[in-house]
Amino acid sequence: MCCQKSWPIDRTTYFQRFKTTMSQDIPKITPESTTQITQNISKLSIRQNNNEDDDQIDETLYNNDRTKKDDSEVVVTKGSGKVKVRKGQSEEEYSIQRDQYLTKGPTINTINWLEEIDITKLNPDIKSDRTSLESLTERLYFKRDYVKCLEVTEFALDFVKDQDQKRIKNEIDELIYLQKKCKEILKLT
Repeated sequence: MCCQKSWPIDRTTYFQRFKTTMSQDIPKITPESTTQITQNISKLSIRQNNNEDDDQIDETLYNNDRTKKDDSEVVVTKGSGKVKVRKGQSEEEYSIQRDQYLTKGPTINTINWLEEIDITKLNPDIKSDRTSLESLTERLYFKRDYVKCLEVTEFALDFVKDQDQKRIKNEIDELIYLQKKCKEILKLT
């Protein structure tokens, strides 16, 4: 009976401790909490019958609602306390994207799809194009194709030079870092 020897305590004691630990973690249902839940449900059903706005229902049910809706923007309070405004997609942008999907179909990526992109046809205003270009530089760097990586990185830096530098600072910093590393490896500094 090798299994019994490996237990530091006997099984009965172990299961008693486990049972008391588990019972401490389970929240207790009190009459007050049951009453509060019932009141919230009744408020919800009354308001739905009166056809009140869903935002008001959510606000009363969840007093600490962290989002506020305002047309196409959503104000979000992060866990750190910072407030961030997320901009939604306009109806026009949505219809363009939908039409593009209906005409071209879904994007199917092969294993080397990044290397097959014609980088001269990318648009610097579109974030997905910029990130594809950045991903291509990273892929070439990690494939140890430093010459091609340096070429693409310099193209990418030239590609984004007219963009708002503050908005894409992290992307530019990453490209500069890759350019510096490629030059060091190729000893072109």
